[in-house]
Amino acid sequence: MSMIGCCDLDLILLSGPGDVTVKVTVGDDAILPCSLSTRENIVQNLFQWRKDGQKKVFLYDGGLTYSITSPHQDEQFKGRVFHFPDQLQFGNASIVIRNTKVTDSGNYTCDFPHLETGRLIFHISLIVGEYFDKTVSEVSICELQYGFMPRKRTTDAIFALRMLMEKYREGQKEQHCVFVDLEKAYDRVLREELGF
Repeated sequence: MSMIGCCDLDLILLSGPGDVTVKVTVGDDAILPCSLSTRENIVQNLFQWRKDGQKKVFLYDGGLTYSITSPHQDEQFKGRVFHFPDQLQFGNASIVIRNTKVTDSGNYTCDFPHLETGRLIFHISLIVGEYFDKTVSEVSICELQYGFMPRKRTTDAIFALRMLMEKYREGQKEQHCVFVDLEKAYDRVLREELGF
C-alpha cells in the first residue's frame, strides 16, 4: 500500500535558506523540522525550542526533557510537544505539537547553543488555520489515500503531484515530497488502526 502524504500531513514550504514555514489546520499535529545537515549525533547535546523568542516550548539536554509538571515549559505547550528520540543519533531535533490551536501560530527557533562548530539557530514559522498560499490552494490534493481504493488510482495522485510541482516551479519555490510505502516499512498494515 503506497500513500502520498498530503491532507492529514503537514505541508512544509521552504521560503529561503534555513527559513521554514509549516501550515496546518486547527486540531492537526504539526511537525516543526530541525535537522543538522551534518547528521551529527546529538543524543548528548543540548537544544531548545522557543516560540516568539520567549515562550519555552521544548528542552532537550543530554537525555533530559521537560516533563508535564515542569515549571519551565510554557503552559500553552504542556503535554502537547514531543520529540523523536530515535532520530537524535542522526542530528534530527524536530518536534511535533499535537492538537494545534490558532494560538500556536508564531515564530519558533530551534537553538543548539553548544555545538563544536558554534551556536546554530533554525527559524520555523507555524501558521495554524486556513491555508493562505494561493498556489497551494489551487491544486486539488487527495483526501486520504490513492491506490487500492474505489475510484482512486495512483495515476490520480501522480497527476496531482505533478500539478503541484508545476505550480511551485512557476513560483520559483523549492518543494520537497515524501513518499511512504507502509507495507514495505512495516511488512503489513492494519488499516483499521490507521483509520483508513
